[in-house]
Amino acid sequence: MTFEILPLEPADIPECFAAAQKAFVEFSRLIFKPDHLSTESAELLIKSRIQGFNNRNLQSRNFKAVDCETGTIIAAARWRVYPEDELLIKSVDEIVEAKLQPRVPELREDVARAFYTMLNQGKREIAGIEKDKDGRTVKLMRRVELESLFTHPSYQRRGAARALLQRCIQEADLLGLVVYLEATQDGKPLYENCGFEAIRTHTFEAEKFGGEGAHQYTIHDMVS
Repeated sequence: MTFEILPLEPADIPECFAAAQKAFVEFSRLIFKPDHLSTESAELLIKSRIQGFNNRNLQSRNFKAVDCETGTIIAAARWRVYPEDELLIKSVDEIVEAKLQPRVPELREDVARAFYTMLNQGKREIAGIEKDKDGRTVKLMRRVELESLFTHPSYQRRGAARALLQRCIQEADLLGLVVYLEATQDGKPLYENCGFEAIRTHTFEAEKFGGEGAHQYTIHDMVS
């Protein structure tokens, strides 16, 4: 199978959403109550993602890997470029609240809120470069932040995710920026094989918030 890397378009969002649901099964079970979202909830989330895509600024990058024979989207990635130090305008609570939108009936709100709070606090601790007089992080370092990377389960281990990741790394190299990302246990081997170093591992105990199991997420970076 051969594939090509192309820019992701708004019209691709429904197909990407379906592929991501299959790729992120463990995450979906963590955040949502049943294994599968209702049609109504899926449509609402897709609509929200399309709106978010259309509202993204010039710092955002969205790419897809497409099967050259079938035209199927087999993988996708999203990253954001911060060419200057990022001044934090919103609190962790405000950022997390935005992540919970739109609320669907299947959402485990307590679990999702605690999970996203953990990740955002971790980012501020690792990437923070300036604090205010109260000790709160107010500025994050210049970086390229990989926000999402997935491969459809039927097409894994064929090089698509690595090719997308390399595109992200190349942009960071050209700009002289650090690549920052958060990895699941499944994604960790790919990142480490591509030269990323684990800085910190978070263990999220979902049972404390009404969820199930313990889940590990590792913060990585690569200095260009």
